[in-house]
Amino acid sequence: MDYSKGQGTIIIPNTSAIAFDDLLGGGLNNSYLNERQNTLLEFYLNYNKKVKKHGIDLMGGYSWQRFYQFNRDLRNNTGGTKDESRPDKSKELYLLSFFTRLNYTYGEKFLFTFSLRNDHTSRFGPNARSGYFPAAAVAYKFRETDEKYLNSVKLRLGVGVTGQGESKT
Repeated sequence: MDYSKGQGTIIIPNTSAIAFDDLLGGGLNNSYLNERQNTLLEFYLNYNKKVKKHGIDLMGGYSWQRFYQFNRDLRNNTGGTKDESRPDKSKELYLLSFFTRLNYTYGEKFLFTFSLRNDHTSRFGPNARSGYFPAAAVAYKFRETDEKYLNSVKLRLGVGVTGQGESKT
């Protein structure tokens, strides 16, 4: 869990040169409060098996994440005659994911990987809240030694689908 809280006051006296601006109307007395919380739970299982030249590494998991944000902004002039208080704002978003990955090796040189992730988010509307993100890769190890420099050379080709979880709100 990540948690942060910020609060403070910004005061610009009405005798300040910037206070003569029409937007401030006689100085500024601004108090604010911000709270942010990010909670993450992840669980996964892993299975490994090697039979002769074949190796399998299978992993599957579940992830739950909650984002919470609260903002309060009270804005007055220093004389107390102009109030631009904004209503409190809070936002709560969720991300729920299921994921799996399969790594297959043949001998010491050939590697194959397949992964699939299914994300569900409250950031988007009801018709666009879920997405599938598959990926696959193949690799060939040309060299792997215990030398100090350039001890591993591998060519890897991969393709996959990514998603964008940010929305403009």
